[in-house]
Amino acid sequence: MPVPTRLRTRRDTRPDVAVPKPLGHVRQALDCAEASSSLNQAVSPDGETELADFLADPASADPVEEAERSLLRQTVRRRLERLPDRERLIVERRFGLQCEPQSLETIASELGLTRERVRQLQVQALKRLEPEFADLAPVQTFVGAVL
Repeated sequence: MPVPTRLRTRRDTRPDVAVPKPLGHVRQALDCAEASSSLNQAVSPDGETELADFLADPASADPVEEAERSLLRQTVRRRLERLPDRERLIVERRFGLQCEPQSLETIASELGLTRERVRQLQVQALKRLEPEFADLAPVQTFVGAVL
């Protein structure tokens, strides 16, 4: 029966730990535990590159996807500028392009229009934008789903 840890008066030695396993296995396991590496360890001859530079951060965004999203946002902004001011404002506020998405009621009260008139202007604006986004498949799907 093993002696509880608090009653032990000495630290376990390798032969004590190796009771159920061969001593060689225990030594190998203990030696592996001592051979740790730092992520800041230099791995290039010039010392500029660290081990951490080769590990991907799963929380970071893919640079290619970020570039595509940025280009898409710029394209959408440029094409929205072709709309009349009131329609552009409704689309931007309704879909949260400049701020948080707003309800038809909120936009209607700000513009002094009825909720139904804001909805009609939104549909009209999206119909005008549909041909503008014909070459952008994801946006075209989005605009088509909204109509």
